[in-house]
Amino acid sequence: MEKLILFGRSLGCAVAVELATRHTAKAVLLESPFTSVADMSRRTHPLLSLLLPPRLLVQSRFDSLSKMGRIESPVMVLHGDRDDIVPIEMGKELFDAANEPKRFYAIQGAGHNDTHLVGGERYFAALREFIEG
Repeated sequence: MEKLILFGRSLGCAVAVELATRHTAKAVLLESPFTSVADMSRRTHPLLSLLLPPRLLVQSRFDSLSKMGRIESPVMVLHGDRDDIVPIEMGKELFDAANEPKRFYAIQGAGHNDTHLVGGERYFAALREFIEG
């Protein structure tokens, strides 16, 4: 698995994080990640979350934040600074919880679904640099 690169985007980040806790990879790339389903639920449905705890509404927790410290592979978190679906602060929380080596790459002007388009060649260069690094 050391030649494998795990890449997750949005919901796929939870899968990549889970795999990374079980296997060592060359790199783990998390683009537009969220910390957990509970955190997203509180963000998207704050009133409902007060009445019904998210753990009662959703069986899957997808709690990436609690797993980050168990990842032994290099981690890169990429996030658009204008993401209106998953706030960039969640990406920063995951980054802060990750072990070294790690890198955070904010894509200026990017939302949730256009990171590679807005980031352009610098986006792809940052990915290459981290993977080859």
